[in-house]
Amino acid sequence: MVNHVVGPMSLGTLIIGPREHVVAIAELDDTATAELGPLLRDTARVVDTLCRPEQTYVCMW
Repeated sequence: MVNHVVGPMSLGTLIIGPREHVVAIAELDDTATAELGPLLRDTARVVDTLCRPEQTYVCMW
């Protein structure tokens, strides 16, 4: 799932996460793990195409 952040984060921040809430990445099941990588890649490609940023950052917390 991709959500646009509204609030204290920088304008344009996107959150990419699994459909089901987990406390830690290590808790993801095989299906969610298989979906997360391509979703991250595809989202970055859309951002690159639409916005042409110099760099796209990926952070995990």
